Amino acid sequence: MEITPQFMVLVLALVGGALFLFLREVTKTPAMIFAGLTFYSALSKQVSVLYLEGHRSYISESGTISFDNGAFWRLLIFHAVMFGAAAVVARYLAKRSAATRIPGSIAMPPRRKLKIAISVVAGVLGLQALNLALSSGVPLPGADVTRWTYWESHAGLPFLALVFGKLMVFIPFVMGIAYFATTRAGLDIERRATIVCILGYTAYLVLTGQRFHGFLSPYVLFGGIYLIHRVMSGRSIVYTKFTVYTVIALGILLSYGVIVMQFRGISVFAGGAVSGLLYRVFVLQGHAYWNVDVLVSQYGALGHAGDMLNGMETLIQAIGKTKVVYGYLTNNINFSAGLPTITIYVFGYLMSVPLVALYGAVLGVMIHLLYWCVRSGSIMIAFPASYLWLWTHSVYAHASLESLVSPKFAVFGLAVVVALFIDSKRRQPAGFRPSASGPRGMMRGYPAAVQAGRA
Repeated sequence: MEITPQFMVLVLALVGGALFLFLREVTKTPAMIFAGLTFYSALSKQVSVLYLEGHRSYISESGTISFDNGAFWRLLIFHAVMFGAAAVVARYLAKRSAATRIPGSIAMPPRRKLKIAISVVAGVLGLQALNLALSSGVPLPGADVTRWTYWESHAGLPFLALVFGKLMVFIPFVMGIAYFATTRAGLDIERRATIVCILGYTAYLVLTGQRFHGFLSPYVLFGGIYLIHRVMSGRSIVYTKFTVYTVIALGILLSYGVIVMQFRGISVFAGGAVSGLLYRVFVLQGHAYWNVDVLVSQYGALGHAGDMLNGMETLIQAIGKTKVVYGYLTNNINFSAGLPTITIYVFGYLMSVPLVALYGAVLGVMIHLLYWCVRSGSIMIAFPASYLWLWTHSVYAHASLESLVSPKFAVFGLAVVVALFIDSKRRQPAGFRPSASGPRGMMRGYPAAVQAGRA
């Protein structure tokens, strides 16, 4: 594949401009930082479609050769509408909520609940350690076990994936809240416990076969909490130290990705691990949208409303080669699709605009919920809230509404609503200004300096 200097200039302009707009919005609406995972997914697809439109490339999954079809600009409009709606809703909710409308206030979680949260996470990680010890193999690079087959055929306690999910996304969010609370309060024992849990969680991700996206997804939550603390303290979210650490972390993840890529068939097709990684990023990341856009531009909408509930399978069958379709569906491997891909396939271009705006509004509600948990110190509500956020993101990533209409989403959503109602009864009236020590009674068990709001 060919990557010209002119194309890289366009990529840098696109990525730089998008990051500038996104970070500027984060400074105004801090909740938007939790849309970072969806933003990354959308931006990567936008870059890929830009490449496909400007370079005649063979797409291995569909057997087609790309050309300029105007798909880049249509996808850009959909993404702009989606994130614009998310920002408007998140900003509105932040102004309406007593816990988030006052600048600079971050309440501390009650110390008793903080200890319970740390204990729960430690217990779950202990179960996962037992699971790994009982496993017949782990999906490390080069092993016969893959992350797609590990939980089905090799895990010692496979039911844990059904109970907590493979990513256990609540851990980085809950431990992020706990880490900054214990650091701020000077609780050394609890702080060390959170660090051990975070390191243990990272080891769990490695040993269960997670790669680039598997690390990116949960740590957007942890990093988001850190950036919210900086915004609330009036400090810049873009500074030298943070930039250096971010570059180093991305470098490590990319290096690990190259190591993993050399054991995948795409590297043989592309001519090496690095070429395979570039092919994955610039061709396959956005190929699903580009292929579907070509079909819709020629024939109009092709799907039915019911396809929205099983969008990934619909898209794979619509544009994938027979061998690819069989391999993807039997091994539970997905295309990199994106919500606009299935909306234009089912409803066409025009009707996709209000649909992606509606999804953006739902995303805005979910990222505000996470933001509220951080600002209000509601560490227990953070458990179900993190799952609701992940399932909402998966609607975009998997191009399917299945997770939003599932029983688990309804149960967790109801749990959050009930918890918020109970919490509202315990808190001060809306006119009360939360101090650093939080509402009355929450600081019991903390050092005197913290209770006085001096920490």
